[in-house]
Amino acid sequence: QKFDEIVDFSGVEKFLDTPLKHYSSGMQLRLAFAVAAHLEPEILVIDEVLAVGDAEFQKKCLGKMDEVSKSGRTILFVSHNMESVVHLCSKGILLTNSKVSFEGSMSEVADYYINNQLVQNIGNYLHIKKSEICKIVKIHTKLENILIHEDINLKIDFEIFQNRKIKLEFFVLIHDGSLNPILSFFQKDNKELFTFNKHKASINLKFKNILMPGKYWISAGVFSDKRLILDWVEYCECFEVSGLFVDGRIFDHRIGKVSNIGKWFK
Repeated sequence: QKFDEIVDFSGVEKFLDTPLKHYSSGMQLRLAFAVAAHLEPEILVIDEVLAVGDAEFQKKCLGKMDEVSKSGRTILFVSHNMESVVHLCSKGILLTNSKVSFEGSMSEVADYYINNQLVQNIGNYLHIKKSEICKIVKIHTKLENILIHEDINLKIDFEIFQNRKIKLEFFVLIHDGSLNPILSFFQKDNKELFTFNKHKASINLKFKNILMPGKYWISAGVFSDKRLILDWVEYCECFEVSGLFVDGRIFDHRIGKVSNIGKWFK
């Protein structure tokens, strides 16, 4: 009865006659989620399903989980993605080394996780996506006394495990103190990718800071030239923007997370 809905949701219609053993791990997970979500279980257990698929499929997954929860059924959602769990879940449990270290409302658990677990783990990178091709090792930046509208320089050190030239595309995400993504930088926006042939290399990103005072987190990742994610480190470094008076301008009247200077005319 649900077959057509499952096929439509998973997006594997063109591959129905292909043996499952030839599906990629991403395709298998898309299909598995579609089956589980459409069989109307009383309890739906989901572990990091949003780590696979494109943005459109992730949006569909969130919508489906929201639909299931509002129908009176229970969802147990396991994820490191704070934005998603805060949006979807009402209660939270934080696991540390397989033991419950904190529980409460989802907002309370998220705050505890950010202010305790993440701060302690700065520099101990969480690789939510990884491969045997490339690995991000370290992200360098000035971490203190960053002012509004001054330049921020990031340097990403990485390793390549291939004995050949390889073309890579990097991206950086900046999250606010609640881990909501605020800014994103993708190398493809420069319309130029770099080719690397060293086992240890680095790439630099420079941008003007438009963030208001507060604490911010850095995530970063790297694609192959075919847009496959080779590595993705999440909430791996933290920096703080300070100063409300910069270049003769007072910023304490500003609203929001970012601030820019526009030109007014009539």
